[in-house]
Amino acid sequence: SMLLALLLFPAHQALGRRLGGRHALTALLLTLLTAIVLIAPLPLLAVAFAKQAKDLFGRVQQTVAESGISGAGDLLDIPIVSRAIRWASSIAPVDAEQIHGWLMSGLQTLLQGLVAVSGAFVVGALNALVALAIMLFLLFFFLRDGDRMLPTVVRLIPMRPALRAELVDHVAAV
Repeated sequence: SMLLALLLFPAHQALGRRLGGRHALTALLLTLLTAIVLIAPLPLLAVAFAKQAKDLFGRVQQTVAESGISGAGDLLDIPIVSRAIRWASSIAPVDAEQIHGWLMSGLQTLLQGLVAVSGAFVVGALNALVALAIMLFLLFFFLRDGDRMLPTVVRLIPMRPALRAELVDHVAAV
């Protein structure tokens, strides 16, 4: 929010002059504009992601339908899978039922992992939304009161005044 306030400061000053020096209104308008610019692409990205997920699921279903697989037992009818099972049986004391059990167990573990990750994804998304709300809240106050806060913040920098001024000039130029 500090960086955005610094970047938006020239726009804040220009808009403030047009609105007759109403800094709170200017800060509110720029904060709302920032929120729109940051949040507007999210629904578009969500729609694109949902469409791609739907397409992927449709392709997987089509592939499964074309291969004639109707259940887990049909996996053993796939030539490469049956060859791999025969090979495993020839070098180790395992049979097709054991391998089938291992595959089902592995798939179940994979699905449980996906469910656990989806919960973490939801928590991460909520965390990002809260962070965005806090950033926008702080941005409003940095825009509204930033010109009054800046001298105090600069004074708190533990440097000699000449170096402090040089640092502030360098940051502003960057």
